[in-house]
Amino acid sequence: MRFVNLNVAEFDACKHHGLALTGDAKVGLKELSRWLKGFQTSTTYRRESERLHREWEAEVDRLYAIRHQPLPARAS
Repeated sequence: MRFVNLNVAEFDACKHHGLALTGDAKVGLKELSRWLKGFQTSTTYRRESERLHREWEAEVDRLYAIRHQPLPARAS
């Protein structure tokens, strides 16, 4: 996975070893959209991402349901 970091501040665009793009967000997103038109990730990767997302959401729901019982929880 590679991050594309679009930010008005060069310092923030350079984070996480991603591709740093510095500029106006509206203009930058318009250009990125043009360059990425028609791009799709593989079906295998997409399915795995969706599965992991569902698992994450289930865990977040489980943690929020604790409601600080019996002790305070850091999840809330």
